[in-house]
Amino acid sequence: MTESPNHPDLTDQIAQHAAEILLQRETDSTAQAIRTAAYRARIHPDVKLPTIKLVRNHLRALTQQALGNAGYQQSIQSILASAEEIMTLLADAEPQLVGRAAAQKFDGDVKLYLRIYTAQPIGEIAELIFSFGYEDPQCTTADTKFGRFDRLTFTEQNIPIIITRCPPDQQTKIQNLDLFTRKTIPTLNLENLRSQLKQQHH
Repeated sequence: MTESPNHPDLTDQIAQHAAEILLQRETDSTAQAIRTAAYRARIHPDVKLPTIKLVRNHLRALTQQALGNAGYQQSIQSILASAEEIMTLLADAEPQLVGRAAAQKFDGDVKLYLRIYTAQPIGEIAELIFSFGYEDPQCTTADTKFGRFDRLTFTEQNIPIIITRCPPDQQTKIQNLDLFTRKTIPTLNLENLRSQLKQQHH
């Protein structure tokens, strides 16, 4: 049955169903999960769809419920440890963990976004990563608000890793900003990440 538009409870129900779709790995795209949930609910076209943030809040709660609190914290520790290992490898390039992972906001759609500040050729960085036993990174580019930057993408323990190489002379300007929206985002440098991991260990 088609529902009437602008129903906040229905919007939340769609968000919850979208989170379940992501948790079950039917898709890796939050936007696609929302569309699928809305289609299955046969909602009125004018009903307000949930935001990605709302879906992720539900997904985080479902993930915690599925793993239990101890399991969830262990999962966070493992993901951050993977980030720390890669950042240690790239320590000379002043690596940063950026975005949701830096704020420890993990759900079923985990990705690690790293930045490095170096003029070293992207091919040499890819070779370094591969030489330490990681998957051979794929080289791409990102058209950002600050210019076109090289990127490396690969998977480690089923987690996508995206490393963006930024010009060293722009570090002060962009290190706390989203490259596509210019909005302030959470960040962690290697020292701070190690400190967090040490605190969680105790």
